[in-house]
Amino acid sequence: MPINSATSPSTAATTTTPATPQDPTKALPSLLDLRKRLETLEQRLAGGKAPADPQNLALFRFKLEQARMLLGIIDRDEAISPVVAQRALAADIERASVVSHALGDAVFPAPSQTHERAYIAPDGSVQPYWVFVPKNYDARKAYPLAIFLHGYDPYISKIEPWIPGDKTWSIATDRGFILAIPYGRRNSDFVDIGEDDTLTVTNAVKAHYHVDNSRVYMMGASMGGYGAYAVALHHPDIWAATAVMSGRTDFYLWFKLNRDEVPFWKRLQYDADDPRHLKYNALYLPFYIQHGALDTIVDPEHSRRFYDDLKALHYAVRYREIADADHYLYWQDLPYETAFDWASKLRHVATPRRVIYTTGCLHDNHAYWAEINSFADYSRLAQIEAQVQPGNKIEVKTDNVTGFTLTPPASILEPNHQITLQVNGSTLPTPFDPTKPVQWSAVPQATNTTTPIKTPQRCGPIKLCYRDAFLLVYGTLQAPKTRPQPVKTQADATTNTGAQSNVPSNGINDTNPFPTGIEEFPTTGNPDEDSARRFSREWDRYADGVPPIKADKDVTEDDRKRYNLILFGTRQSNTILAQIADQLPVELTATGYRLGEKQYTVQRPNNLGVQLCYPSPFSQERMVVVQSGVFWGNSLPINHKFDLLPDYIVYDSSVDPSDSSNRAVTAGYFDGNWKLTANAGPEPATLTSPTFPGATGDENTVANGTTGPPRD
Repeated sequence: MPINSATSPSTAATTTTPATPQDPTKALPSLLDLRKRLETLEQRLAGGKAPADPQNLALFRFKLEQARMLLGIIDRDEAISPVVAQRALAADIERASVVSHALGDAVFPAPSQTHERAYIAPDGSVQPYWVFVPKNYDARKAYPLAIFLHGYDPYISKIEPWIPGDKTWSIATDRGFILAIPYGRRNSDFVDIGEDDTLTVTNAVKAHYHVDNSRVYMMGASMGGYGAYAVALHHPDIWAATAVMSGRTDFYLWFKLNRDEVPFWKRLQYDADDPRHLKYNALYLPFYIQHGALDTIVDPEHSRRFYDDLKALHYAVRYREIADADHYLYWQDLPYETAFDWASKLRHVATPRRVIYTTGCLHDNHAYWAEINSFADYSRLAQIEAQVQPGNKIEVKTDNVTGFTLTPPASILEPNHQITLQVNGSTLPTPFDPTKPVQWSAVPQATNTTTPIKTPQRCGPIKLCYRDAFLLVYGTLQAPKTRPQPVKTQADATTNTGAQSNVPSNGINDTNPFPTGIEEFPTTGNPDEDSARRFSREWDRYADGVPPIKADKDVTEDDRKRYNLILFGTRQSNTILAQIADQLPVELTATGYRLGEKQYTVQRPNNLGVQLCYPSPFSQERMVVVQSGVFWGNSLPINHKFDLLPDYIVYDSSVDPSDSSNRAVTAGYFDGNWKLTANAGPEPATLTSPTFPGATGDENTVANGTTGPPRD
């Protein structure tokens, strides 16, 4: 069904499915009939009669969700064209019905080249993606795969996803490529949960189709161009090459910041996802960069600088700057044609003799056969360089690394030779068995297994805890006995709040995409519950998923083991937090806050908030996050709420003008044993970044703070 009427003809978005589309001349079922059919299908889901196949279950749930959203628009009389909306509703219900009865793959084989799919994410939400296959696709033949990441779209939703038009996707399929389009959890920049979405889609396409693993390519435009840089550089051993259009590469240029003036705890969050700071990872990852010289949204200087960086390293890179093109060069066919023609000649390097890898987080800790196990200082980037020399000598150079594991494949080792390891110029006296992992640590390994240590699964920062299954838990010890009447409350009046609405501007609905931020919702009278429910709403608007939520008294033992627990309140209000508060290094108190054993008193304790992440005492695989006091990020865009949160932060309600986050009182990262570092303490009041105009962190905002075209 055509959804979007606001994009260029070249990239007009559609939600095409393998199901037969509704015949426009055929009489539509009545709304009453459609409502009954939808309720029947929802009852099948609730009654355990949903498809057993996980991919069919996900698609079934997705079509029901789309149908319910469309019905809501119709019921609220918000449809520009009620007939269009009702026809779309009928198509979604019909597709859901077909999927619910499918015994095998409900999507393929199919006559269409366009395949709509979905999966169930760790937060329990259903996330869609779209696959385009060449004509006469033959499952016996291996095909190259291109993952394409979309640009920022303030109207994007599950009923108005960004999908390229027929002419655009056929550029890929006519060249023999399978093309996959992740939804990206709306406008996530394709980092964090957006990166997980991208990697999940990549693996799912490999599972459902015959993909040549030596020809898997990362591509993207605008916001998706940045995402292509970030995902590819975080995981350089997956991709054969990367092609980018109009993408940013330098956070400090983008936000107009002097890096030296940025607090250390924010600097790491920028650096860890910043393409220029991850440039060394592109050793075997060719880049093809295209940018318009007239781009006023993403300065072409971004592409020029990254190109210069890679050229200086003698890495493989091509740059095409188009003199008469602006930001939206990707609305033309030629950039796609040249990108796919370029990529088709390149193959993945699977087993290099030399590896270089830079990372800012243990979660992204390996490439090829080198893995970083621990950092010396978790507030800055770490790097490993390893090279196999003749005679099975492996030379390793590290920066900020205290432990690593090497698993060089036999194909790059000499047979019947043990491995000699040299680390930062010093040769270890004992050789290593070439058939086993080579492990090195600069510090003695802890023998006390009850002491938590940072691992790739439990390492922080805070936002990492939302990339796994999590449960919102609010305290009830200070809850009122009766609930007050609903009141109008200032929610979060942010630039992009409306962009996350499930109300599209697409020929179905014309609701203002930029509301004032005033919304009506029931205030419970319990601040902990209000905060948890507000977080739930914001997460849904950011990530298109409603996380589970419980009162502390209702949390089960299974919940404690199954979820990362997001605890709202303090030890005085939340019973679960009361059980573990003494173990936590940071805490909000009645008079201020606590760092370790030190108590800090402030004049306005009610104006403080605390957030931290910490290993869960209830499960060796889970984390807890504490959110106490003032709600975080009132002035932040909804899709950038979590970007700058470190391992812990104490903050007040005032706004840092450099990035619209709350002003930090103190913030930082725990060491490898989850302890406060020696320099933990209140920040100097002067340690803030300079004010700059118009920086919201989205490609639709230009330097003077005005908005450009509503879609990219």
